[in-house]
Amino acid sequence: DYIEVSDGGPFKKFQYENWIEKPNLEATLDDTPFVSYVVKVKTGDVMGAGTDANISLTLIGSKGESSVHVLNPMIHHNAFERNSTETVTIRMKSIGEVQKIKIVSDNSGPAPGWFLSYVDVDHDGVHRHFNVNGWIEKPNLTRIVNAG
Repeated sequence: DYIEVSDGGPFKKFQYENWIEKPNLEATLDDTPFVSYVVKVKTGDVMGAGTDANISLTLIGSKGESSVHVLNPMIHHNAFERNSTETVTIRMKSIGEVQKIKIVSDNSGPAPGWFLSYVDVDHDGVHRHFNVNGWIEKPNLTRIVNAG
């Protein structure tokens, strides 16, 4: 999550949100603070709406886009069941006002199909609603949705 560095004076904290792994064992760090994006994901209330698949989210904002965030490990129960609402907080460098989302299913598990109602994103007092009301399943495992 972060590295603290000192040149003999006070420690300075550098936050980092990505894996450092082969083949790139280097990372460029700066002291830009992390901010919170609160994401609410609503699974539909139709027969078979829940999914066993891993769901990933990328936020696309006015100042750039986030890395890919796999949501399932952030939820401490059986995620994305019929008519459920999951809320996660993603801490990262600011991407500004969220304009689009990219949501992806990895199509894994015995019941990978998923009926997604909507995704809400709140950041810095701004609420964005992304209406889907549709299935995310083969052959369409990726949805890019504009705020509406």
